Amino acid sequence: MKEYCLGFAFDGRYQQVLLIQKNKPEWQAGKINGIGGKIEKGETPKESMIREFKEESGITTNAGQWNSILEMRGEDWVVYVFSSFTNQIFSFINTTDEKCGIHSINRLPLNVLANVNWLVPMCLDTSVNSKESIIKFW
Repeated sequence: MKEYCLGFAFDGRYQQVLLIQKNKPEWQAGKINGIGGKIEKGETPKESMIREFKEESGITTNAGQWNSILEMRGEDWVVYVFSSFTNQIFSFINTTDEKCGIHSINRLPLNVLANVNWLVPMCLDTSVNSKESIIKFW
């Protein structure tokens, strides 16, 4: 089973979100998504989220800053989705060839991956933030 983490970090006023323009995998190239990647052997999903966020945005976070929102599952994959609320997003730096950017939650770019349009509001929903949900895709 392939495991991934995906995080949506919002400013403290819940008005803006830090997203990344993907170059890989190929099916995501040119699209905008949350920040994340593959979970490495021996990592928990949250540890992976902290590592990936640092690698892709230059921002150091800790486990207490990430809320587990949901799991998206397919036949041979799972994506653990997290949210964070911190003004640290304004200090991001581009550390890879995939470029981060801050976007208004009310005007997401047209080239977001389709699920970002419902994942962002879900991450902002306090009733979801208090418990983990599972969505299966098979």
